[in-house]
Amino acid sequence: MKKGLLILVALITIAAVALQLKPAKKAVDMVAAVVETPGLVNKDSLTIATRVNAPKDYKRVNYPKGSFEDYLRNYTLKPFESKIINYDNTEYF
Repeated sequence: MKKGLLILVALITIAAVALQLKPAKKAVDMVAAVVETPGLVNKDSLTIATRVNAPKDYKRVNYPKGSFEDYLRNYTLKPFESKIINYDNTEYF
């Protein structure tokens, strides 16, 4: 009888520990996904097409030369992290 009770308590303890470790595995997987995510911004580029990378397994749609989409994609940007000035000469951030 004592052996059966001891085995039951051991199984319950093992089950409780296993259930407690599941959320930790989810957290570890989430952190690994964040760490392994490649950067989508090239800080040295000066156009939207070259500064913003397409995510993995995506590709950009081709637009005709001279279209509004082509204009926006090739619009010249300020250097990365440059100050943005509002209309009233105050900084945006």
